[in-house]
Amino acid sequence: MIGDFTAILTLAPLALLWIRRRAGTGWSRRIAPRSAAAACTLLGMGVAAALLPADVAPLRAGLLLLMALPAIALTVLHGWRGAAIAVPFWSIVTAFSMHSTGLPGSFDASTYAWQQHLSLYGVALLSLGASLSYYQRQYRTRARSEQQVLAQSRAALHASEAALRHRAQQMRRVGEGIDLSHAQMAQWLQAHGYARLADSLLHTAEVCSRQFRAQTSMVYPAALEQIGLYLALQTGGIGQEWERSYRVLPPRFGGDPCRLSVDLQLAAYRTLTDAVSLLLEREPGQLRVRVRCGQQRQMQGLVMTLRLLDPAQTISAATTVLAIERLSARIRAYGGRIECRGGCIRMVMQETVRVPALP
Repeated sequence: MIGDFTAILTLAPLALLWIRRRAGTGWSRRIAPRSAAAACTLLGMGVAAALLPADVAPLRAGLLLLMALPAIALTVLHGWRGAAIAVPFWSIVTAFSMHSTGLPGSFDASTYAWQQHLSLYGVALLSLGASLSYYQRQYRTRARSEQQVLAQSRAALHASEAALRHRAQQMRRVGEGIDLSHAQMAQWLQAHGYARLADSLLHTAEVCSRQFRAQTSMVYPAALEQIGLYLALQTGGIGQEWERSYRVLPPRFGGDPCRLSVDLQLAAYRTLTDAVSLLLEREPGQLRVRVRCGQQRQMQGLVMTLRLLDPAQTISAATTVLAIERLSARIRAYGGRIECRGGCIRMVMQETVRVPALP
């Protein structure tokens, strides 16, 4: 029975591996060197155990036992596929390494003990590999679903920004038409001798046009596409609103935001303005805004920090809940996170570095 069970452990995993040969293996370049090292170690130990003479049985037994280490490594790296390779090879090497009396029906205690150990170890490795593959498949499915959700969230944000951009363009055209009408009226007044009235009309039109452009930039910061996030915050309507509140200190910026995609800069712009508006609405005192862009390995992004100037003041629990509810959508769409501790809100947003295509 033990011999038949060992034969099943030897042949069944190989047959199953052959049947599932076309299924995705999830091979990764990151684990390829470790897999190759474990396989070579297993092969080297097996060949050494098979070539050792019969008078060094303890050394052979030690090598056969140490073969469990690379077998476990293959199982951890590749799940049931790693166990399906390691267990049959271990069984075959053990069969060639153990001596036999050659008589039919004969019994050898050491060989029988090794068959028992191999059966237990083989079942344990195959069970471990199957469990690892199951949880790995669940993790990949969940990660794929999360990536789809993030992609859909980014697409929705992009569509929303496109609609706001179109609306801002229409408002800008309306503003240009109003400016043109004011200029024509001023020319008519000057031509008929009403110079002071024309100057007053031009001055009023200029003030109203400046305010209209500021409000238009708050609908969609078109300047962000040309001059980047930092200058859009400083020169746009939102910067003027912060100055008029007398509660937002001059922002501190670091890094180059122009290396980030326009979509990420827009998401950061909306997130930062919403966070500042929320704190101005619900918390007293002055605010300090800091933004820093950077790149690490294959990821690039920015860190936005809003801190109450009074070190003894903390953000209330209700404001913290609202901040997480209102800001998490855009932040999570770009693989970031939000932290609210004491008197500080810290937000991180990131994206994969895009390598420009070669001409």
